[in-house]
Amino acid sequence: MEIRKHLVLKDPGHAGWQRGLSVNHEKIGDVQFAQGDLSSALKSYQSGMEIAERLALQDPGHAGWQRGLSVNHEKIGDIQFAQGDLSGALKSYQSGMKIAERLALQDPGHAGWQRDLSVNHEKIGDVQFAQGDLSGALKSYQSGMKIAERLALQDPGHAGWQRDLSVNHEKIGDVQFAQGDLSGALESYQSGMKIRKRLTSQEPRNAMWQRDLSVSHEKIGKVQFAQDDLSGALKSYQSSIEIVRHLALQYSGHAGWQWDLSVSHEKIGNVQFAQGDLNGALKSYQSGIEIQKRLALKDPERTGWQRSLAISHQNIGDVWIKLGERNSALVSYSQSYQIAKTLIAKHPEHPEFKSYFTDISEKISTYRSEVEK
Repeated sequence: MEIRKHLVLKDPGHAGWQRGLSVNHEKIGDVQFAQGDLSSALKSYQSGMEIAERLALQDPGHAGWQRGLSVNHEKIGDIQFAQGDLSGALKSYQSGMKIAERLALQDPGHAGWQRDLSVNHEKIGDVQFAQGDLSGALKSYQSGMKIAERLALQDPGHAGWQRDLSVNHEKIGDVQFAQGDLSGALESYQSGMKIRKRLTSQEPRNAMWQRDLSVSHEKIGKVQFAQDDLSGALKSYQSSIEIVRHLALQYSGHAGWQWDLSVSHEKIGNVQFAQGDLNGALKSYQSGIEIQKRLALKDPERTGWQRSLAISHQNIGDVWIKLGERNSALVSYSQSYQIAKTLIAKHPEHPEFKSYFTDISEKISTYRSEVEK
């Protein structure tokens, strides 16, 4: 970074040096994002954006500068999405989409531009999904899928295109699951898993491929759980946690891998709770929440993590209720409530936060009155 700054200072009119400095800011932001430092990552991406905007404005016909600006919009959108700023994220992704669409239209044979457009559809779908707009999300994911399928068919040996296709299957499966189409969701998740198994067998040391495979196991387990196939769900979740535990141990500084491990513990706890194994469920939930507390404390801006922490407290409270420990349950529910209260204060229009805040408030009211009797 210091060398880049020196070069830019020496020759501020050199577009290449400017672009290099912008990329440096972006790469630093990527590391900060992976470490869970959202505010610092946002600052880094914004610093890169300032340069990218200037370059794109100076030479609007330069596809590389335009694409760099599109990526900056996407990166900033990722931070906004993680922070729960859905409207801000949607605006950023749409700004990136406009550029991606223009580039893809100008050069339809350029696979990279086509792939960028596919990713933009996916990102917009993610926001729509979080906003509860399932039909809009499905439409966006299907638009991305068409491009991903075409790229994967044109170059079946390209691992990146294959991976993109697996992600599109997964996203569509998420919408189908939310719509109650369990058989459709299972089919989509299994289609994605076939690709991921093939990728991991070809490159077993690729951490991203391994993580993707663990997610496929987890998604399939989610469907099995909804179908009351508890033994099948437990087997799928255990397959997932085996992979995640290895990644979390191998990459102890990677916040995402650590978070995945906490979620795997939670999922296994859900099955154990449904099977009536209360002590096993409590142990699993507590294993997960210890990781979540550490990560959520380090990065309080990441709303998804805060919400998951609130749910974990509630899950533990539910176990205490089944064990007849009303006072302990109220302590857990109250911890969940405080997080939910903060989330709803920051994001009053977020549908998921509103629903959860209402649910936990009612639960506390019910059991508090029982304890006071």
